[in-house]
Amino acid sequence: MELQEITPRRVKVYLLDGENWIDNGTGYCTGEIDVKKNLPYFIVRNENDQSDIILKAFIEGSIQYQQQQETLIVWTDSKGKDIALSFQEPEGCSSLCDFLIEVQQNYQPNISLVAVINNGASQNGGAIDENGQPQGCGNSGVGSGNGQGGGDITELIVGPVDIPPLPTLKNLHEILEILNNAANSNYSKDMISQFLIESDYIIKLIECFNKCEKTKKLKNLHYLCEIIKILILYNNTQIIEILLDDSNIMGVVGILEYDPEFPTFKSNHRAYLKDESKFKEVLPVDNKDIINKIKQSFNLQFLKDVVLAKLLDDSIFSFIQASIYFNQVEVIKYLQEENNKFMESLFELYDDKNDNNENILEKRRDGVKMLHQFALIAKTLQNNQRSDFFIKLVRKGLFKMINFALKDDLINIRVLGTELIVSIIEHDVMLVNGVYSNAIANMNNNSKGRVDEDGSTVDNEIQNEDRLLSTDMTLILILTNLLIEEKDIGLKTQVYEALKVLLDPLSSNAVMSSDGHMALLGNFGHENGANDSSESTSNRILDFGNYFKSFYDKAACKLFSPLIGLSKLNIEIEKSPEQIKKEINEIVDIESINDCILLQHLCELIAFCSEKHEIFLSRSFFLENNILKGLKILTSPFFKKQARLSAIRCLKLIIKLDDDFYTRFIIANDILEYLGEFNLSKNNLSTSCILNILDYNDVNEDGDRRRNYKLIMNYINDKLNLGKLEEEIEQEDQIDQDQDQDDQIDQDDGDGETKKKDYTSSNNLKREISLKDYGSDSDEDNGIRLKKKRWNVGVKHVKKLFKKN
Repeated sequence: MELQEITPRRVKVYLLDGENWIDNGTGYCTGEIDVKKNLPYFIVRNENDQSDIILKAFIEGSIQYQQQQETLIVWTDSKGKDIALSFQEPEGCSSLCDFLIEVQQNYQPNISLVAVINNGASQNGGAIDENGQPQGCGNSGVGSGNGQGGGDITELIVGPVDIPPLPTLKNLHEILEILNNAANSNYSKDMISQFLIESDYIIKLIECFNKCEKTKKLKNLHYLCEIIKILILYNNTQIIEILLDDSNIMGVVGILEYDPEFPTFKSNHRAYLKDESKFKEVLPVDNKDIINKIKQSFNLQFLKDVVLAKLLDDSIFSFIQASIYFNQVEVIKYLQEENNKFMESLFELYDDKNDNNENILEKRRDGVKMLHQFALIAKTLQNNQRSDFFIKLVRKGLFKMINFALKDDLINIRVLGTELIVSIIEHDVMLVNGVYSNAIANMNNNSKGRVDEDGSTVDNEIQNEDRLLSTDMTLILILTNLLIEEKDIGLKTQVYEALKVLLDPLSSNAVMSSDGHMALLGNFGHENGANDSSESTSNRILDFGNYFKSFYDKAACKLFSPLIGLSKLNIEIEKSPEQIKKEINEIVDIESINDCILLQHLCELIAFCSEKHEIFLSRSFFLENNILKGLKILTSPFFKKQARLSAIRCLKLIIKLDDDFYTRFIIANDILEYLGEFNLSKNNLSTSCILNILDYNDVNEDGDRRRNYKLIMNYINDKLNLGKLEEEIEQEDQIDQDQDQDDQIDQDDGDGETKKKDYTSSNNLKREISLKDYGSDSDEDNGIRLKKKRWNVGVKHVKKLFKKN
């Protein structure tokens, strides 16, 4: 076999004489083959006289060549002579090293090439001195010259590799030692890995394991466990594939049960994976490949999270994760195929005709659990794949299942149903509340259109229609009932977040052109055609009027029914507290934490709707149904402080809207009647909340003057009774002044009367709120400014209470 021709490279030749390297001349080095002897050799010809050969060294036997730094090749020949080649350029050294690799692979398999890496412990090992001579290179080993090379690291580039013998009950320790030694060299690992793959070595290890387990040879089982761990750490994807193959995985998991780190314990990984009860077949699947992929994904997930958790590095982790991902993609694709009718069969379980069938109840619940798992899988998919899956679910009747789940008696099924709808809402809220204007009419007329790529019919006219919002409030009503009746606080909060997204106009508008998919829900729980084209819709404007009008007409009364009920109560002075509490408890439980959280969520929804929706829609509903009167009752001392403060914050936001109707309704019905009953003497949430209300300016965020500022200011001043607060401040300030004077006299050294300016005296306070500070303005302006000043005094009073407490 002919070797690749090597370009001659300029080099200096050194021979070791005792402890000194002797310069033997400079020339050009190349690698050649002796045709007669069929032996390769290095030859260096004098740079001045090509006929003068400085060095001719045959490459034979078991010589070890050492590449040091980037320009040195050092070795000891068969006669015991130490030779060093110092190349002028790194490329020359690399060229000769490539020649050695070819020679080892084709002519002399027993030679080896080793890279010597200086790890910083040696200052001279393998270096060139100022005269160009190699330092620290000797015949005693790599980096041993001058006794300064002990810290260098060697890595085998090419050479003979110890191949592990076929496993038996007697040589497992030897195999383990060989694999351990090879782990330090990438070349050794690659050669051994290639041998293991070609010889079906993993299968033989599993056969040996079965024999050891039958004979209960614990020591051998521990050796096998260590062998598998090392093979995993080799990080060879082909070996990992063999280890995780369906035919081998149980054997590999069984070997890993006998971990020598825990010699007195044995895991039960195989028993867990073999337990078929974890796999429930809700509907028959006729594709065996899909069943195998589902089980394989389960096994891989268990290996990743449990069995191999301590062994995985980033690359192996990514490999297993990628294998799981591709399996999941195939499963999701299978679910969407029209020819298998899987989704149709699944959602038929939730038809009305099966509502009274007790035999099918468990299958319905298992269907919810199964689809919830698929929804979690869909979250890991790419955006377009996830959209296709969710769109298909909505078309086929997903909300029939959700309707069942949210009304089920079991809390875990209700949780899963809520998580399903939240998953879709988080991805694209328009899948829930969106519809094309002609879609329902087309569906009701049973009109047929073109056939989409997936087999579903799509009316051609739908492509050209604007995207509208569905007026069907069935889903919102279901979530409303769940919010009001649910006892689980976590689920109640999750339902609140889902309602908030459904009622947010910005969330619907934001997702219009997220991925170009236009398939949307028509009537709740019915199939609807869609247009999957990527026609630009970013400039289309959604009509929210009918959608939110339908919400206030059909769902809002039910949603805010607790506050509507409270608004009808008449809390009179002549009624006893026990009688008032009894009337309130008929609507909501005052002592219940669950109802307290419900009222907080309702207050937040009122504030959200008032701010985000068209004001003529929200205001009409809230005023006509006396929602603000319900908030007034909620601020009374009969309720828990958290609910009262939520109502105060809600009213603060409504006041900031600066709406004439809201303002007059608040004042006429004395909505802030109980504002003055909060205890402002302590540094707590109550004081902070009231201070937040006082922090109300006559100019809004846009710089415009608030029209109703004067009315609100007068009203809140009266509610907080700031005039009385001023007298309290005067008394407290007088006491503070006297105390300060007494302290100052005690500190006086008698040299003179101490003078100290008093900024907190009652005279200063009176002067602060005096009309004299306003010059010659009209009486009306003076009155407004005085009230503003008294307002500021109230703010300062609350802040002073903060400091004192």
